[in-house]
Amino acid sequence: MQWVKMKKIASIINQLRPLELFIITLFLLGACAILFYTINDPLMDLKGFVFALFAIIISYCDAKYRIIPEVLLIPIILVGLIHVTWLSLAGAAISLLMLIITLVSKREAFGGGDIKLLAAYGFVLGYNGTILGILFGFILFLIRYIYPFIMKKKSTYSLAPCLSIGCFFAFILI
Repeated sequence: MQWVKMKKIASIINQLRPLELFIITLFLLGACAILFYTINDPLMDLKGFVFALFAIIISYCDAKYRIIPEVLLIPIILVGLIHVTWLSLAGAAISLLMLIITLVSKREAFGGGDIKLLAAYGFVLGYNGTILGILFGFILFLIRYIYPFIMKKKSTYSLAPCLSIGCFFAFILI
């Protein structure tokens, strides 16, 4: 089953058009530049690079295909092991709040992929960084989707790109 998911991810990446690949590369170069100028620890630079790389790929998959491949979360969790603390587990546990909101509201407020994504990001960022990342991400989400929501132009919205940007900036700030 896992092999089938890997083949699907590979086919998604192979279908990238040159313009999409160029934009993804620009985002990654921008993230690297920000990391290089703001963080002085080489291990944290590596952690930030892997975090940014997979956040960009996950954001692309969610925005274009409405899926967050679980396989892409594994490197984010592994990179979270660099400078791991108890706050890392607390950050991952914050995703339980999203799950509870979804269960209590009896409608799909957040997708399962968004909850798993936030757990992976929370493990990397820790408790304080996760709260900050969620705050930034939801503000971006509201700015991006307030008009389509009011006009009822869409029924589902991609949370991963906004959450990824918010969590990346939280990574820089913590």
